[in-house]
Amino acid sequence: MLWHGAAPPTMCHPESSIRIGHHWILPSPVSGMVHFKLKDGPITVARFDGDGGDYQLAVGEGKTIPGPDTLNNYLWMEVDDWPRWERILIEGPFIHHVGMAYGHYSEALVEACKYIPGLRPIRLNKS
Repeated sequence: MLWHGAAPPTMCHPESSIRIGHHWILPSPVSGMVHFKLKDGPITVARFDGDGGDYQLAVGEGKTIPGPDTLNNYLWMEVDDWPRWERILIEGPFIHHVGMAYGHYSEALVEACKYIPGLRPIRLNKS
């Protein structure tokens, strides 16, 4: 699941309706959180991070799949090896927030790392 991003309404799934509601964790009498399912398609996920001068870019590809409705902006995704993704993105060295784009762009991101001194790509997918 990719969840609680700040997606624009143009990324709303055609069968989803955009709702404005309360924050799902922080209580407030003021509404302002936008809730909707994101559209379907192939996706690329990336996370840039660094520690002690060692910079890395985690990149991986997947696709959206059906899943239960939830709050904020969200989609359910399928990848080739979820335990591997989870180890890298949750256990470290990365923080669990990622960027997502529609389409498959991992190869372009890995190629870009060749031209940025000190940036090492980490592939989230097995192959």
